[in-house]
Amino acid sequence: MMCIIAGFVLGFTAAGGVLQLALTTMAEFFPSGKGKVLGIFFTSLSVATAVIPFFIGWISTNLGLYYVMLSDAIIAGLGTLLAVVVLICYRKIFNISKRADKDNYSFNKIL
Repeated sequence: MMCIIAGFVLGFTAAGGVLQLALTTMAEFFPSGKGKVLGIFFTSLSVATAVIPFFIGWISTNLGLYYVMLSDAIIAGLGTLLAVVVLICYRKIFNISKRADKDNYSFNKIL
C-alpha cells in the first residue's frame, strides 16, 4: 500500500514539473507562437496518453514483460538524449555559458 501511495505521489508531482518545464522551454524557443506551441504540446501529450498504454499492452500480451521494461528503458533513454540536445540548443541559441548559469542562479544571490 505504501508503494502504491508513494508511486502515485511521485508520478503526480514529477509529471507536472516536467510538463511545465517543457512547455516553458518551448515557449521561449517560439515566443511569437505561444498559442500554437501550447496546442502542439497538448495534442502530442494526448496522442501519447492514448497510444503508449495500447502499445505497452500489446507488447506485454505478445512479447512479455521483459520487453515492456526494455521499451520503458528505451523511451527513458530517448527522453534523456532529447533533453541533452535541447539543453545544448538552448545554450547556443540564447548564448548562455555554463559559468553564467552558475552565477545567475546561485543560491547566495537569491538570498
